[in-house]
Amino acid sequence: MNKGTIALRHTGRKRPRFFIAGIRAAIITAVMAGAMPVSAQQELFFTYIGATLGGGAASIDYSEWVVDHRESKSATGTWFSGGLLLDVVVRDIMGEFSLQVVNTGASEDAVSSFRLLYSITGKYAFRLNESFFLSPGLGLYLETGPSDKDYDGGAGLAATAGLGWMFFRDWILLFDIIGRYGSYGLGEDANIISYGVNLGVVYKIGRL
Repeated sequence: MNKGTIALRHTGRKRPRFFIAGIRAAIITAVMAGAMPVSAQQELFFTYIGATLGGGAASIDYSEWVVDHRESKSATGTWFSGGLLLDVVVRDIMGEFSLQVVNTGASEDAVSSFRLLYSITGKYAFRLNESFFLSPGLGLYLETGPSDKDYDGGAGLAATAGLGWMFFRDWILLFDIIGRYGSYGLGEDANIISYGVNLGVVYKIGRL
């Protein structure tokens, strides 16, 4: 990567218990920041913003009531997504946040849905040269309405294997192979495994 590199922030409305936990985390963070060497506190955080598109395959396992008993079922299909991408970079550490609309079309219409996807991913950039870098990462995701169905929400883990190209001074093209596993908001005790690719482009808007 070039002279700049990557980090992340995410804020959102939380339930009171999460608010209290957030205050505790902020206090701990402030104490740790105060204990950091001056050189670490003076690191520059470069902020990039842009857009992302993705698509792939999905498999959903769920159960539903049939007359007087519960029956296990599965469905397969494809997903497509698109939305906003934010990357914050410090040295070779990248923090990535995305807000996307995702549509999953399944072989069983009962578990097909249109919903919002929020994700946070931490990546490490391995430089290949001044323009290209590899960026494996791990993260979390959350799915919520609004949806075209009565979607109860879902959440899970995500892993990525990516390649970045700094094709202009302030622009980065990001290509990621991504896999996700987590709960799914339709059907009883539903889980979803999805995998595919994301393509994003971000522009450096400043530094902190």
